[in-house]
Amino acid sequence: MKKLLIFPLILSIYFLFGSVSLHDTEDWGTIRQATFAIGDDSRTFCSATKISDHEMITAAHCMVSVDGKYQVWDNKKIVGIAIEVRKDEGKDLALLFIVSGVEGKYASVALQEPLQDAIVVLAGYPMGIGEILTVGALQGFTIESDNRYYVTTATGTFGNSGGGLWAYRFWHGWELVGVASAMATQDWYYGPIPYNVVTFHSSLPEIQKFLDNKEVIE
Repeated sequence: MKKLLIFPLILSIYFLFGSVSLHDTEDWGTIRQATFAIGDDSRTFCSATKISDHEMITAAHCMVSVDGKYQVWDNKKIVGIAIEVRKDEGKDLALLFIVSGVEGKYASVALQEPLQDAIVVLAGYPMGIGEILTVGALQGFTIESDNRYYVTTATGTFGNSGGGLWAYRFWHGWELVGVASAMATQDWYYGPIPYNVVTFHSSLPEIQKFLDNKEVIE
C-alpha cells in the first residue's frame, strides 16, 4: 500500500509547488515585460503587447492619434515611442512599429489555439492605474462580421483594450493567444455598466492572418 501511495504523493507535490512557483518563472516575467500601455504625453488609454524587437500589437479601436504616433508607457513612465503601421478594424487589430525605447522581452505568438476551458491571463493597464494581470478561463468564442473572438472570464475594464491574452503550453511557456477587444455591458439608467466578468478577445487565428497580411487595411 505504501508503494502505491508514493506516485500519487509525488504528483500532488509537483502540482502543488508547480502552481505556487508559476508566478516566479521566467515565462511569467515575460508577460509583464512584454505588456505596455499606449497613450499621449499626459495619459494612457489602451494596452499593447510587444511581439518582436520592433513591433507591438494592440486593438484597432485604440488607434485614435491624428498623426499615428503614440507614447509607450511602463508603470506610469514613458519608455518609448511607437507609430501605427497598419490596422484591420474588422478584426480589431493594429500593428505598431517601435521608433525608440521599449526595451525588454517580447511575447511569442502561439502556433496553436488554447483548449476550451483553458486557464488564460489578461495583461494590461486598466484605468491607467498600472499593470494588472487577471486570470480566467476560455469559455468559447463568438463570431462577429466573420471574425472569431474568444469569450473569457478574465476580468477587464476600460484601458485593458489592446492588451494580450496569454495561455500556458507545456514545453513552450506562456504564449500570446488573443488581443483584448471588448467587455460585456448592460445599459442601465445611468448608462452602460461593465459586467467586468466577461471579456472578448481577437482570437489567435485572426491574429495570425493579420500578421501574415502585409497590406494596409483600414
